[in-house]
Amino acid sequence: MLLETNQWEVKALEVSKVRSSYFEDESIFPKGSVKFDNALIMINIPHEWSSKPDKAVVK
Repeated sequence: MLLETNQWEVKALEVSKVRSSYFEDESIFPKGSVKFDNALIMINIPHEWSSKPDKAVVK
């Protein structure tokens, strides 16, 4: 996925608990290899999501 926007304004979120069945799967991520570091929120920013081809160049 590629997020396209002409404006970038985010705010930090305070997170009290994080759970993820994907990142907690030790067959994919060995124990201790993944650590939550931050959460950001973007509000009222014009944007577009698109598929990113495997060999696309990100500007």
